[in-house]
Amino acid sequence: MGVFNIISTIGGGHESRTSNQGRRFLFDEQLLAMYFSRTMQLFTNYEGNNDGHDISQELHTKSIGNQTYTPQITGIYPVQTNSLKKKNYYFNNSHTITYNQILRTASNSEIGLNAAYWTDRNNISSQQHTMHLLPDNGENSFQEYQYFKGHQSMLYGDLSYITMVR
Repeated sequence: MGVFNIISTIGGGHESRTSNQGRRFLFDEQLLAMYFSRTMQLFTNYEGNNDGHDISQELHTKSIGNQTYTPQITGIYPVQTNSLKKKNYYFNNSHTITYNQILRTASNSEIGLNAAYWTDRNNISSQQHTMHLLPDNGENSFQEYQYFKGHQSMLYGDLSYITMVR
C-alpha cells in the first residue's frame, strides 16, 4: 500500500496574427504522477508547450555535484536573433518526459532508474535591409532573408545500484 498523487495543468488559447498568417493555437500542459510506498518511490513528469517557453532548460543531469553534458562538436547554427526576450520570437513545439524510480531490494540496498526524453521543433525567421548612400548621391541597397527550421531530440538514462555498508 502506498500514496499515489496526480497533478495536471493545462492551458490553451490562440494567437492573433496578420491576415495572411491566420491564427495559431497555443498550449502549455504538464502532468505529474507520484507514488510512494515503503519499498518504492516513483516520480514521472510530462510537459509540453508551443508558447515560446524553452523547457530544455529544465532538464539537467548531475554527477557528483558537477553538471555533465555531451559537447557539440559540429552543428548547424540558426539565424542570429535580436535582443528581444526568447519567448517573443521562439516559435516552438516542445515536449519532455521524465521517469524516476527507486526500488528497495533489501534492507540495505536500492536500485534507481532515471530516464528523460526531450524533443523540440522550432522556426526562426529574420529579415534585414541595409542601405548605403554613395558619394555620388547613389545608393547601394540589399535585403537579406533567413529562415531556420530546427528539430532537436535528447534521450538520457541511468541505472544505479546502491548498497549501504555498516
